[in-house]
Amino acid sequence: MGATKEQTLAAINLLGAAEDDTFSTHPNKTKRIEAIKKGYDRAQNQQNNISTLPKKDISESEENLLNESYILFEIKGDKLGAIEKTNQIIQMNPKSFKAFFSRGFIKSSTENYVGALNDYNQALILNPDLNIAYRWRAQAKFELGDTRGSIQDFNYAINNSTDDLDKIYSNRGMVKKAIGDFEGALADYSSAIKLNPKNDDTYFKRGSIKSKLNDFRGAIIDCNEALAINPKNLGALDCRAVVKYSLGDYKGGISDLDRVIELDTNPQSLAHSYYTRGALKMLSKNRYGGCSDFKKSCELGNSGACNHYNAECR
Repeated sequence: MGATKEQTLAAINLLGAAEDDTFSTHPNKTKRIEAIKKGYDRAQNQQNNISTLPKKDISESEENLLNESYILFEIKGDKLGAIEKTNQIIQMNPKSFKAFFSRGFIKSSTENYVGALNDYNQALILNPDLNIAYRWRAQAKFELGDTRGSIQDFNYAINNSTDDLDKIYSNRGMVKKAIGDFEGALADYSSAIKLNPKNDDTYFKRGSIKSKLNDFRGAIIDCNEALAINPKNLGALDCRAVVKYSLGDYKGGISDLDRVIELDTNPQSLAHSYYTRGALKMLSKNRYGGCSDFKKSCELGNSGACNHYNAECR
């Protein structure tokens, strides 16, 4: 006998696996850190062009240390070395808001959000008009569970920034999603898409919100848009697979997960994908294929798949 629909639904309900962020409140850790690293170059360029900084307050040695910190962090991957360079600047000039901001940014990439928050706070004490610090402080607050404070900082950044507004709207949408304000998240993702209609991740995120609002057709459209821009967007493929399940298109869901499994290299998210595909195969009356996927997911460390395999496949 194959799994009953109720049993398979239990597997489907576990779709929010640790490294999968399609239906979670947070993007997975790998994506968060990678996004922070990608943003650093732009952030560094922006802070180097802050017009409110009096020239006499920045010495040539400080600028050199900031550049060395950037090279260590972004190019060499030496985060501790990069932090040490900013420490040297702060020792030379305790009023260097650039150094506090830079150090906070690097600390964020190491998941030291408390330290990052303290540095962003100090940077804003020294320069309350440092708009970019509000954006990244909002992110640190979110990671620390201060969603209200995070939204307040994102609000300020949106009202006072001109750069990367699409990303700021998208990040605020993530916080609103986390607190269950799906309509607010949908509005923010839509604003982000209007500003930058070429960002595949934003379409994917809006699609996942639409699925939560039971707008499955709209979710499919957004996932399709994301994949038209980037056919290798694993989040969009996974999201579309789950939405297809909701629409009863098990074959289509399996096809999308086939592609995810082909492309993904992360063992934890792969375990999730095998588990989900196994559940869809069970629903499609393919017991052998479902059990095979449950077993593979179990071997990759998914305890739910192990339980399902033991209950249904032995």
